[in-house]
Amino acid sequence: MTNHAQMSKKKFNGSFGTWLKQRRKALDMTQQEVAILVACSVVTVRKIEGDIARPSRQIAERLADPHRLWIRRGRFRAQY
Repeated sequence: MTNHAQMSKKKFNGSFGTWLKQRRKALDMTQQEVAILVACSVVTVRKIEGDIARPSRQIAERLADPHRLWIRRGRFRAQY
C-alpha cells in the first residue's frame, strides 16, 4: 500500500493545515508544487499549513481531491 493510500484510509483529527502539510510531505512535494497544482500562491499554501488562513472552498476542494495528484518518481503532474 502506498503512502497516499495509507493516508486516505486513516482518520485525521487535526486541522486542515496539519493534514495538508502531512499529505504534502508524504507525497514528497514542495509548497511551490502544491501551489501550482491548486492554482494559488506559495504564501497561501504556507498560511494554510500554518493555520494562519483557511482555504477558500475551491482551494480546499482541489487540495482534498485524491485524483488531482499523480506522483511518479518524485515528479508530479496535475490531472484536470
